[in-house]
Amino acid sequence: MRVWDAVLLLAFVLAPVASGAGEKRIVPDGEAAAHVVRWVKPGYPALARVAHLQGDVIVQVSISKAGAVGNVRVKSGHPMLSQLAVEAVQEWRFRPFEVEGKAVSVEALLKIQFPPGNSAEEIKEAPEKIEEFSRVISACREDILDHQPADAEPICRNAVALAAELGPHRQLERLEAFQQAGHSLFLQSKFAGALENYQQELRIAGEAVEPHGAEIAAAHRHVGNGLWSTGRKEDARVEYEQAENIYAAAETNTDSAFLKNEYAKNRKAVLHDHATLLRQMGQKEEAEFLETQAAAIVVNSGAKTGVKGGSRE
Repeated sequence: MRVWDAVLLLAFVLAPVASGAGEKRIVPDGEAAAHVVRWVKPGYPALARVAHLQGDVIVQVSISKAGAVGNVRVKSGHPMLSQLAVEAVQEWRFRPFEVEGKAVSVEALLKIQFPPGNSAEEIKEAPEKIEEFSRVISACREDILDHQPADAEPICRNAVALAAELGPHRQLERLEAFQQAGHSLFLQSKFAGALENYQQELRIAGEAVEPHGAEIAAAHRHVGNGLWSTGRKEDARVEYEQAENIYAAAETNTDSAFLKNEYAKNRKAVLHDHATLLRQMGQKEEAEFLETQAAAIVVNSGAKTGVKGGSRE
């Protein structure tokens, strides 16, 4: 999601490594963003999203007199994200930096945020905001996992409010906040409120994720559950069909064995939901067909997965 590019800022700059004519140019905070002439968005693969990998990668770079990036060194960050940051930054180009009208090489530390945002010029987000959101959404998620949805509800509602204050590139955070808020209500049988949150989840997923992203499939399933629980069975059926098709496409389009297993497991669960709905609607033969499809899906039940709240199972 979406939607996402790196936020560039110079949190710190290296001290001069020499004196006099050979002294390295110290780039002040914010100047590098203004000098970017070619900016490449870091990748953010599905596996990173499923694993909820996020945070900052700090890289130290040399910028030549011509504005080319060289000697990229990772100072901190998750290994998977670090490689993605390095690959992107190596392709960046800067307008030459000058001292007294002459181009000079510089050294700088660049901070790359994941999930990535929308542009190199993006305004730096206050770290305390994302830290507070991360703390609150974790508490919300933990209460749901501990089967305490009533306790989770106000916490998840707070997560939605905090997510709204984050930068425009934080769509995945907003998506999860609405999803978890929906789960907290669904598990208390507050189905109308759950549906409203799930519909927001689906809206954001459609904006922030590639068309066949698993987040969209999950959101369709959650909306389907909300529609069914509020009596809109025909509409729920359409949502389940969407979820099944997107999970099948996602499974086909990934080379990751872990993700293939996750998508297959989720598609199997949606098929069970869908079949149960059809039986309730008196469509026995169609239900049996879906049950046969579900039974044919073999998954590794020992694989670790994320939270799958809002289920009718």
